Amino acid sequence: MNTKHIKELIVEQKHEFERETPIIRRQKIENIDSLSQIPHIVVITGLRRAGKSTLLKEITVL
Repeated sequence: MNTKHIKELIVEQKHEFERETPIIRRQKIENIDSLSQIPHIVVITGLRRAGKSTLLKEITVL
């Protein structure tokens, strides 16, 4: 994989993340948002393309 291809992939993913598409609201999002009130670090892990970034985007919109 060359540098040009990597740059193209990064730009494509950036555009996908910033695009305004409807997000499926999760039922437990309020529970997850309440975790932001505790004084500890919360780590969200999961498989690749499982929705971790989308979850973060939902939390920041609340």
